[in-house]
Amino acid sequence: MKVRGIALSLCAGVLVLAAVPGAPAQAQAKRVIRVVATSYKFEPSLIQVQSGETVVLQVVNADAEGRNHSIAAQLFTAVPVTARGDVFRQGTAEGRRFFAVEPGKQIEVEFVASIRGTFPFICGISDHAAKGQVGAINVLPAP
Repeated sequence: MKVRGIALSLCAGVLVLAAVPGAPAQAQAKRVIRVVATSYKFEPSLIQVQSGETVVLQVVNADAEGRNHSIAAQLFTAVPVTARGDVFRQGTAEGRRFFAVEPGKQIEVEFVASIRGTFPFICGISDHAAKGQVGAINVLPAP
């Protein structure tokens, strides 16, 4: 009988604490997507995420010919972006914010997919986009 009373008291206490406003909510997991840049292509070239997701693009330069690559998108000018890792150059050109990575290096580009739609991205180095190094990020409605 005593054990039952103690168990009920503990359960009630847990319920009260769970209902306290201002209690920290569980952090949303980040969606990590590895994007490999090689000679004139991205793999994958089509990235689908849901609106509201925190997305981390791990951009790896695996070019066997030793070329630099970048990922550049207008989306990166419309939402806050954090870049980490071996970013050797970043900026804005032709309305796109870009992050460049040297051969054998990796960068992370993190953002919240807060705008729905299809957003093209390119490699902004030299003529790489013209040679087919392009892709798109599709931000779909949340379920």
